[in-house]
Amino acid sequence: VLRNLVIKDVAVGVDFGARTYLCQCYSLQIYGVRTGVVFTSNEDAGENISFYGCSIFNSDLAVENRSGAYANFIGCSFDYCRQWFLGTGLNQFSSCWFEKHRPEGAEDYPFDLISGEITFFGGGIQISGINFAEGNRNRYMFMIRDRLARVILNGTSAWNWRTATDELAGGAGSITVRGLGGGGNKFVPVALKDDRRHNVFGPAGEFEQSAIRFPCWIEADGATRVSAHEL
Repeated sequence: VLRNLVIKDVAVGVDFGARTYLCQCYSLQIYGVRTGVVFTSNEDAGENISFYGCSIFNSDLAVENRSGAYANFIGCSFDYCRQWFLGTGLNQFSSCWFEKHRPEGAEDYPFDLISGEITFFGGGIQISGINFAEGNRNRYMFMIRDRLARVILNGTSAWNWRTATDELAGGAGSITVRGLGGGGNKFVPVALKDDRRHNVFGPAGEFEQSAIRFPCWIEADGATRVSAHEL
């Protein structure tokens, strides 16, 4: 158990090595570092390492999971790090808050998942409003590189997720959005807006629970053209 520690001005805040299990971290403050938390060993990757009410801020990279560890973050804050996540493994963020300055490079991905999963339960992700009119220059909010990798959003609040491409995610993996919370889901890619006037699928497009109904058709030999299929 780690409790009530301040870690600052070092290269790495906490480094979890081989055969790391059942570590519980409470109220850690990690800042002014290159990497806040890193999982480094592929030898018997860590099991159920949990952070409660911790803050990782004013750093280059908040969380790096190189080992495929199973990591949980509950009620944590990730403020003004250049990048929030890089790596692999099973990573869960419950009721966590993310906030940072706007990305200024095309490949400045806030979340870069190489393989595995990232799951968000509630919480919020916000790109700050500083120099808002200049826009975010990153191509994607989420880079999901492996074909089997996935990001899952469950009722997460979104603010200023605009990207230079107006696309939310890139790479060979997938993203599942089970509702976006927050006041109007401000400034998210238009494909995610439940708004018939501005939705990229046009006035015939509408959200239906976890699916989007939108106008399209399938053409094949002997097929009947029917609009508004479900995605």
